[in-house]
Amino acid sequence: MLKSIALLIASLVSLASCAQFHPYQAAGSVIVRTQGYDSYATDRYKPAGPLAARIVGYSLLARQAYIRSVYDTGRPVEDHYQCEGVVSSSGGMPNCTPATVLTDEEREARLLKEWHYVAGCDYFYIDKDHQHRVDEHGKCPKLRGSSAEGLGVQLWIHEDGPVCKEAAIVFRGTVSGDVGDWESNLHWLRRELPGYDQYNQVHDYIINYLGLLDSAPCYREGKTEIVAIGHSLGGGLAQLAAYSDNRIRHVYAIDPSMVIGTDTVAPGRLRKNSQGLHTELIYEHGEILAYPRYLIRQFNPPTACNPRIVTERMKLLKGSPISQHSLTDFNAGLLAVSRGQKPESRPFILQDIPPCASS
Repeated sequence: MLKSIALLIASLVSLASCAQFHPYQAAGSVIVRTQGYDSYATDRYKPAGPLAARIVGYSLLARQAYIRSVYDTGRPVEDHYQCEGVVSSSGGMPNCTPATVLTDEEREARLLKEWHYVAGCDYFYIDKDHQHRVDEHGKCPKLRGSSAEGLGVQLWIHEDGPVCKEAAIVFRGTVSGDVGDWESNLHWLRRELPGYDQYNQVHDYIINYLGLLDSAPCYREGKTEIVAIGHSLGGGLAQLAAYSDNRIRHVYAIDPSMVIGTDTVAPGRLRKNSQGLHTELIYEHGEILAYPRYLIRQFNPPTACNPRIVTERMKLLKGSPISQHSLTDFNAGLLAVSRGQKPESRPFILQDIPPCASS
């Protein structure tokens, strides 16, 4: 018995040593990592503000995918942020008073106004004809029979001139009580069983969803960069979308699922679409999915290039692992820590480091 316990401890220590294991993290900081790089080694208390200022707009869009009225009206819905759950200023976060909360709300409104809603497909309720809840005037593809419910997809465009520089495809995460979401979360276990979950749906219909961008007057294929965004299950779907269609070259996956669904992509296509792909896995330290992702990294660590996968671990919240998975609270933390900060001008995700510099 003692030998077994000793072996278990030795195994855990070995895993920790090879996996950049940092149990402590200062409030308001970020640890950035990829293959062969760990910011903790050179900057243990790297401030999260500049990185948060760069990605907060994408995280706010991820929240819109959960709000069903957005699919109906095409108008973004703002959250009313409070300070509960955000780490205190004594822990390294900027001051949080009613005045600054109001400022955060104003900043949220400004960031969302930079994006224009193009279209959305909400498959929360699928009728006997396998039609989605929101018709979108027939724009959204019908899913094949026996499709799992729950897929939510939105298309947004960043209007900044006659030719828009950026468009986003955003995927909804798990909604409590949605059986189809949980079928998709168990994709690894169910893939040999009959069924057609959201990973299968995204792989098969990504061309149709990206085709909805053609209705945006400023969208130009080849000139407008397409990014994929999602939280939780949506983060896994966003990564699969990029592996399925190489028009997507950047992914923002927030508190992402460890399930990506690459088994649905042909090996040759997967290799091709991985070339030049940038994926940011952005998450709160201690949120519930961080633990299984940590275990998976021991056997399948993030790669430095083709695709470049960078993990960005924040320390913004307090609470239980489940409560720290809340996207609303995480957005409040991003807004708080980025107060008065300029977005980082040269993010690590785009820097050339070995071995990518020689690729």
